[in-house]
Amino acid sequence: MLRIVSQAIPPSNGERYQRAVAAARAALEQAIAVSVPADASFAERERAILAAANDACRLALETTLQAVAHPDQVRVDGVLYERHHEGTVVYHSLCGPLEVRGHVSRGGRAERADGRRAREPSSRWSVRSDCCRS
Repeated sequence: MLRIVSQAIPPSNGERYQRAVAAARAALEQAIAVSVPADASFAERERAILAAANDACRLALETTLQAVAHPDQVRVDGVLYERHHEGTVVYHSLCGPLEVRGHVSRGGRAERADGRRAREPSSRWSVRSDCCRS
């Protein structure tokens, strides 16, 4: 049987977390009130509330990714790539597609960590994350 794994909430933030969840619940109830008729069935209400919650999660994830999408430089495999051109990339998540604006980085004018010039110009998307920072 599938079950949701609860997240550990530090005791100092427990009340704040509960207030935030209550606010999210109230916001979802408002979304349902404007999206389904008053005589809607439970199934219709369930679909609508899950869709609204999914949209809210997707938007929150987009905001999280957007916050790290604008580094001036990114290092990949020892090659330093510099910001070149702004663009949009779509990441896939369990909540649906996440569209994030960021910069394409070019390595043709960049230098490697050892000071040598990069061998081949190439473009890479440069969303900064723990996996690609050095």
